[in-house]
Amino acid sequence: MSDDFNKFNKEEEEELKKKIEEIDLSKDTKYSENYSEDNFWNKIKKFTKKAGLNVISYALALYYVLQSPDIDLKIKTIIIAALGYFILPFDIIPDFIPIFGFADDAGILAIAFKIAKAMVTDDVIEKVYEKTNAWFDVSKDDIVAILK
Repeated sequence: MSDDFNKFNKEEEEELKKKIEEIDLSKDTKYSENYSEDNFWNKIKKFTKKAGLNVISYALALYYVLQSPDIDLKIKTIIIAALGYFILPFDIIPDFIPIFGFADDAGILAIAFKIAKAMVTDDVIEKVYEKTNAWFDVSKDDIVAILK
């Protein structure tokens, strides 16, 4: 997850995990209604550095998996809801809060990523690497370590 996620104390971490587990991404349409490609790219452009490499890598991987014509409907719904949650500025922990603002987003994206991980192809990894390398100057091995 994001580097910021590890800065919580145990009590805060447990509370966040509980809140994340309560969200059923496959049924909660208020998040999926916020997803659009334009909204996604606007969020990425505005918060790339603030969100951090891990959050951005998960978000991009989910975005590229979503482009697959072979994606299962349930996985597609979960990804759209997770990306919609990521796009929302006011969620469990508002994104503008320093240090902790993207911790909940990291949790939601990590859960969706775990569900969709089997669909993360070498092509998806390459696309994530191309974007993140331009923004963070990382190696492909860094991206593989995050996504595998």
